[in-house]
Amino acid sequence: MIKAGRRPLLSPREEMIVLRLADGLSVPDIATRLEVAEATERSRIRRVERKLNAKSQLHAVATALREHLI
Repeated sequence: MIKAGRRPLLSPREEMIVLRLADGLSVPDIATRLEVAEATERSRIRRVERKLNAKSQLHAVATALREHLI
């Protein structure tokens, strides 16, 4: 759980990525829609996971929803 007052801030792009993951899009689909390389998108997702102390993409989405980040 994320401690109060230490809420990680997601960039607008990171919020968009988490929302796309929440919609069920795959990494290749997200990369295509955002017109970036798949490797770039995977890197951004890993950064989001670190910010949210998440162990997976699903965990990152669940945390973002629970903490009202998206």
